[in-house]
Amino acid sequence: MKPKNKSKEGDSVIDSPDQITLENVFRTIAEESPNIIFINQMGHIVYVNKQCQEMMGYTKEEFYSPDFDFSVLIAPESRDLAKENLKKHMMGEEIAPYEYKLLTKDGREIVGLHSTKIIDFKGSKAILGIITDITEHKAAEEMLKNHLEELQAVTEIDKAIIEKQNMNSLLLFIVGWARKLIGSDASFFGYVEKNEIRHHMFLGVRSKAFKKIRLKKGTGLGWLALNEKKPVIMEDYFTDKRMKNPPTDVVRKEGLISFLAVPFLSGEGKPIGVLYVANREKTRFSQGQVRTLVTLAGHVSVAVEHARLFEETKKALEELKTLDTLKSDIIANVSHELRTPLTIANTALELAEEETDEIGRKNLLKMAKDALWRENMVVQNLLEAATMSVPEKKVKLKPVNLRKIIEEVNNEFTPLLVRKNLKMQNKISPKLPLVMAARDKLALVLRNLIGNAVKFNNEGGRITINAGVKKGMVEVCIGDTGRGIAKEEIGKVFDYMYQVDSSATRNFSGTGTGLAIVKEIVEAHGGRVTVESELKKGSLFCFTLPVSKVL
Repeated sequence: MKPKNKSKEGDSVIDSPDQITLENVFRTIAEESPNIIFINQMGHIVYVNKQCQEMMGYTKEEFYSPDFDFSVLIAPESRDLAKENLKKHMMGEEIAPYEYKLLTKDGREIVGLHSTKIIDFKGSKAILGIITDITEHKAAEEMLKNHLEELQAVTEIDKAIIEKQNMNSLLLFIVGWARKLIGSDASFFGYVEKNEIRHHMFLGVRSKAFKKIRLKKGTGLGWLALNEKKPVIMEDYFTDKRMKNPPTDVVRKEGLISFLAVPFLSGEGKPIGVLYVANREKTRFSQGQVRTLVTLAGHVSVAVEHARLFEETKKALEELKTLDTLKSDIIANVSHELRTPLTIANTALELAEEETDEIGRKNLLKMAKDALWRENMVVQNLLEAATMSVPEKKVKLKPVNLRKIIEEVNNEFTPLLVRKNLKMQNKISPKLPLVMAARDKLALVLRNLIGNAVKFNNEGGRITINAGVKKGMVEVCIGDTGRGIAKEEIGKVFDYMYQVDSSATRNFSGTGTGLAIVKEIVEAHGGRVTVESELKKGSLFCFTLPVSKVL
């Protein structure tokens, strides 16, 4: 029998004796091939080699079953391409080798390079397919791509380290690259400040509440990563039990589910901060992604530490400049405050020596006495200011009769009250208990507060002193009907050298240390000082002291 001629150029005929022999050769070669080889005829698998069965996880019987759906072998993202190429084949077109993803029976993905050819199989057209597994090649290619991106990131980082000594610019750069390299929905940075993590510089974060999260030491995902000194992956933030006291409600409202946190450590291994990336869908961050962020963190940790030192040095320099200005102000103000009363006292005494009128002489002596009293107040404040904020300085507290001290200090101001025609109203509780205080320090607090009430009051105005028990403490409030303090200035009145404005420096005497001393002394007693004020209506200063247990 003569062998059949080829029906078409390129088509194979395998029902002649020669071609039956050829088929046996084909099967022998195919069974030993490391590639997947199959024949698809009219949408049904009619031949698969051993490698196809082993790699895809199906038996020959499953492949050859009339009910077997060939499309289950193809990953969803590759099915449209496979269908399009099948149509082209059926129309007689040749198809160049192409890539698509296969799905094994157990759900694993295989990246294959697919080569196909139309053949005649037992008298009918069929598609011969040969698939080379290039999964490892693609993984290596992806790894190379990641390494190139990392190299690019490192290059950009090196450039940024030189250019971006500003902390905010550097952090924005870091979270931007992290989000880009990982492809995450959000990225942000948490900075360790005073034993808590405060989060800064957010990308992809929507809610203000999330941006205000602060993690106390030992709590949350950030501290978990810092304590373990390695990256922490959380596929589901809300079911992971490794964290202590996580802010789950705020995170849930933000909609983030999966997190990768990478610690930033100093050269000595001390915590600097935490870099986070996060997604709003459950995500398995790969080891490659972890390695990428670890590389980023390792390279920029030093830069962050340097930027932090730069910021701290800059702040310290500004503080030194401020201190230098304060020093100049102190010298100017103190010189004025010491010189003025002495000049007044000296002049009054000189005139008194020559004054023959008794009444005139008494007035001049009283003027000198008032000036020296004012001088004494300035010196007292300066001595107290010199010892403020000294760590080893302790206030010795004893049971003290507050009512008696208020009366004594009031009496010191009687001449000034008369001169400015001011009315003093004392509303002291008849059951006022003893307080725990240092007597001389308490008197200095009262002198400063009553002195300010007199100084800044209007002629003919009123001063009130209230004292009573409130919430387990004794509260003393001193009010006036004077010039008041602007709302934006209230928060500054307890600062060193603060005076309301430059004109006040000349219109009203004082070194600008009085209220700072009041705050320091009151807090040293375990109390607190507050102020309420309104322009042109007056001010109310209140402070608290602990009640003595001694009756």
